[in-house]
Amino acid sequence: MTAADILVAEDERIVARHIRDVLHRSGYRVPATVGTGEDAVVKAAELKPDLVLMDVALGGAMDGIEAARRIREATGIPVIYVTAYADDAMLERVKRTEPAGFVLKPFDDRELRAMVEVTLYRADASRRRAGQRALAADAAELAGQRDRLRRMYAATLDAREQEARRIARELHDQAGQLLSALHLALEEVGAHVEPGARGRIPELRAMVDEVEQELRRIAHEMRPPILDDLGLVPAIDFMARGLARRSGLDVRVTGTRARMPAEVETNLYRIAQEALGNVIRHADAGKATVQVAVRSGEATIEVRDDGRGFAVDEVLRRRGERGIGFLGMQERVDALGGRLRVESSPEAGTRVRVTVPLAAPDP
Repeated sequence: MTAADILVAEDERIVARHIRDVLHRSGYRVPATVGTGEDAVVKAAELKPDLVLMDVALGGAMDGIEAARRIREATGIPVIYVTAYADDAMLERVKRTEPAGFVLKPFDDRELRAMVEVTLYRADASRRRAGQRALAADAAELAGQRDRLRRMYAATLDAREQEARRIARELHDQAGQLLSALHLALEEVGAHVEPGARGRIPELRAMVDEVEQELRRIAHEMRPPILDDLGLVPAIDFMARGLARRSGLDVRVTGTRARMPAEVETNLYRIAQEALGNVIRHADAGKATVQVAVRSGEATIEVRDDGRGFAVDEVLRRRGERGIGFLGMQERVDALGGRLRVESSPEAGTRVRVTVPLAAPDP
């Protein structure tokens, strides 16, 4: 490893100059040479070198061992001792500072270069491993957060569907009962009104029938019983026929009628509902197709139209109605651990393709 910065702490000028020359010839930089332990601590904190070569016997009140200890604790910079002293007591103190190496004076230049090279290589490898561990930990944390958000959103969607089911049932049952009672009341009242006003009764009954049909349609779109009873394709087909009657759009629904997990069927139904709604509101299309397929443990739904198309990137960035519609689709797809792909271009129609796993996503 070359082009590293090495701080030299050596109080003998001739030795310090020699060490600096050896390092320069080896391609290293020496940003400073100091002669006291105090200066070594200050310069290490200031310059943040890659390595410190530290003499044990330095000028000043702080020796090299104490300076090395403080440098290691404050910065983690590796230290190599270069010293002429090696008695047992000193070696015990040295070991407690966890040095990266130890070179005895007088040293061979190749020995010093080898110790520096190995120490820098180990320090670099240790930093890479620490970085990889940090990246892995961050990735694991992000994955955990995504999974928690996915589960929270899936629970929110389920709660919304339960509420839609409750409201649809009340619209169908309670409002239906009230309208039936209104039919009977009109029949009873019809016998007592003046002959001139009696002709209005059939009109009123027709209006009640129209209200009843509209409430039934709204109840079915909020939570179609056919989705629970017969599955995804029949439910989409029923919805598409209603949309075709109201909008004039020619919608064809094809695909497997195999049952899927309830969560998958519900979310794919809502995605198809939103996609077809986008076609009617924005595409100016004459035809649309919905295809449902199940294979290799995945379910796929694809909605195509022959409309005017749009610039996908621009619309997906938009916060308006259509952009929010695609955002809602993406949230449902994310809740299932699936993939959403939107393909379109001006005057070339649109293709929305969603693929989701039939098994629960891994946590």
